[in-house]
Amino acid sequence: MKDLKNINKHGIIWNTILASAFVIVSLYHYQSKNMKTYSLYDTLDNYGFSTIEQKEAIENLMHKSSIIAMDESLQDKFPVRRDYKELVKDILEFVRLTQEHLTIRTGSQERWEVKPPEWMMQNIEENFQNLKILGFVDAIKPTNTTIDTLCVLGSTMKGMENRINYSDLLYKDGLQVKSIILLAGERKVALGVDGTKEELTKIAADFQVDFSRLTETHLIEEVYKNSHLHNKLPTYIIDTKAGDLPRPTTQTTILELIKWLKQHEDITNITFVSNQPYVKYQEAVIKEVLRNSNFPMDFEVVGSARSEKEQIKAVIEALGSYIFAKTPDVLLTLNKTIDNPDLTLMSSFKELYAKQPLVYHNLETLFHHDAVEITGSSNNH
Repeated sequence: MKDLKNINKHGIIWNTILASAFVIVSLYHYQSKNMKTYSLYDTLDNYGFSTIEQKEAIENLMHKSSIIAMDESLQDKFPVRRDYKELVKDILEFVRLTQEHLTIRTGSQERWEVKPPEWMMQNIEENFQNLKILGFVDAIKPTNTTIDTLCVLGSTMKGMENRINYSDLLYKDGLQVKSIILLAGERKVALGVDGTKEELTKIAADFQVDFSRLTETHLIEEVYKNSHLHNKLPTYIIDTKAGDLPRPTTQTTILELIKWLKQHEDITNITFVSNQPYVKYQEAVIKEVLRNSNFPMDFEVVGSARSEKEQIKAVIEALGSYIFAKTPDVLLTLNKTIDNPDLTLMSSFKELYAKQPLVYHNLETLFHHDAVEITGSSNNH
């Protein structure tokens, strides 16, 4: 009888242990399932790379450029994180590596001054296919059919011819537009890039300026004057000064445009005209400048398909530049501040974005507990 009682007693204890273990395991799985996790792989959605095909294209280019080893996956390089701060570190490393391996420009170099690394010239068709999947090759058409103004962004001579011709095509296809803005700046012309010495000397003579003073603004006026769009719509030319920079940038020209728009309050939506592979990059920069300037504007950026003459290096570089410019918006869209950020993390961001103070200013809010989300103004987001 005593033995039976002991057996029952031990049985009760054992059942209690099993029940407790079951509860503990269940709680663990519940907490694990409901614990927030972060990964760069998932964050690519915020860059506009949301499909499996697009993520494979990014991974492929990262393999080719040696950002990640051939036997390593994107998720191996940047694994799932439990801590948001660790995700931010991964994003920072992603930007740094793509700047180093994809963009590769240093200082004030122009893209045409940099020799492409060997990996870019290998498997060119495969590289172009990856870039096409990511949205850097095909034309980007407007979603709006009625707008206040078309704003043609400055570029090289050929680039501006491309953009103005595309603007003319949109107009012929029925885009309802009230005016045109030619947004260019004080970039000195480059022989061989903007044209031959003979071509550029003739343009300088037409404007009655010395060849050494011929700029991008003169070129965009010349291209427009010889286009089918000339005199069809009210046209405004905005000439951005170089200031302390080697030349105006997308950022400084948009700041100049904002000054002008404040005097033209009837313009409430703009379609910017670029060309591939630069549409995504310029959209990202424009959004950040408008955000930082607290200047709400309904806009989109469109552009013709990549020219067959556009080299692979320029398209890959445009991807790297886009990742750099888009990252502040990605972090603000995630809408989380970084708890107890270390000085190394903050200084790394500051160093990476040192040449883009407006962009970095938007990032600073991430390092404060009282930060609030700043919504963008583009109708594409």
